[in-house]
Amino acid sequence: MDNPDKLAYFLKLYKDILYLLETDNIVEKFAYAAAFAEEEEKGKDFFGVLSHILRAKILENNGLEEREKFIRMVAKVQEAAQLIKKNVNAKLVFENLMLTQ
Repeated sequence: MDNPDKLAYFLKLYKDILYLLETDNIVEKFAYAAAFAEEEEKGKDFFGVLSHILRAKILENNGLEEREKFIRMVAKVQEAAQLIKKNVNAKLVFENLMLTQ
């Protein structure tokens, strides 16, 4: 990546998503959902990075139940991305996605 600002943005996004996957704090998750819902481009970035992280977790040496959980989460991310394209309320879609983790 040639742009250091963009690289820093994606590294921060990556770390934030890892944190969101591990935390149970709904308030923080909803705050992130609101931020991503405001800007379409940030939402696309979020879906891309989240999908990448989940797919990497599927390939890790986890048990079958753990892999199935991540596979379901990837399906939910893809479903959320499709809903956003259909002009569904973006904030509601992101909040719903945060609840399914």
